[in-house]
Amino acid sequence: MAANAGSMFQYWKHFDLQLLQRELDATATQLANRQDESEQSRKKLIDQSRDFKKNTPEDVRKQVAPLLKSFQGEIDALSKRSKEAEGSFLNVYKRLIDVPDPAPVLELGQQLQQKLQRMHDIETENLKLRETLEDYNKEFAEVKNQGESLSQTNTMAGEGRKERGVPDTVEYFL
Repeated sequence: MAANAGSMFQYWKHFDLQLLQRELDATATQLANRQDESEQSRKKLIDQSRDFKKNTPEDVRKQVAPLLKSFQGEIDALSKRSKEAEGSFLNVYKRLIDVPDPAPVLELGQQLQQKLQRMHDIETENLKLRETLEDYNKEFAEVKNQGESLSQTNTMAGEGRKERGVPDTVEYFL
């Protein structure tokens, strides 16, 4: 899981959500400006087509009418497509513009996972040290018991030698 948090943090760090939000904001502003410009251009085209109908002889208008209708149909289709694309963009923009950047929280999560792993390692080491200490204490108790037994044996041997009249020192043999 530590690798997951680390890779997620790296992904969001490189993703740079704040930069994306600034770019989306700039694009939204440009779209709003272009929408206003397009509306003005469309009104101007409508006025020009009215002037054309008023000032052009009827036979010319009849010849040009299919071409104008084709242009009008294409402009309407482009306008519809543009509005749908802009609407989709603005929907995404509205959802992303105020989303908090998860990178700092993921970084904190990664740090906490690293600390947790260190604590686990220390706990494992502590357990091993306790087991080693317990083994040493058992060994010490056995050595102490052996020492007491040896001391008792020496005491008993010394008393037995005294009863038999055997000297305690090696000088007896010299």
